Amino acid sequence: TGSLAMAVVLETSAGALTVDLFARRCPRASQNFVKLCKAKYYNNALVFDVQREWMQTGDPTATGAGGESAFGLAGGPRFFEDEIRPDLPIDRRGLLVYASDGPDQNGSRFLIVLDARGVAHLSGKKT
Repeated sequence: TGSLAMAVVLETSAGALTVDLFARRCPRASQNFVKLCKAKYYNNALVFDVQREWMQTGDPTATGAGGESAFGLAGGPRFFEDEIRPDLPIDRRGLLVYASDGPDQNGSRFLIVLDARGVAHLSGKKT
């Protein structure tokens, strides 16, 4: 589609998971994710919430309340702004979606979509 600029391989206890990033359409989100990976921020992060529709990880405290962006770790704001794109609906299994607590509250936590039918309501609301 021309929008995929890179892929990241996540090594998990269950095996490798390849994640495609829409770096041209969501540059801050992609940059944040890659920087956190390079900083080994996600190493040993537990999948702490598993639902039928998605699973959540990326919080070093495994509580759902922790984690901050790479920009925050570098001395900037803890969170970064939303990059919601109407042309990137949350409509298929395997998508990464930032698990923010509100507008412009993206840090390190993310969801991996398991069943798109249960997350369609997130389109237009999440990065």
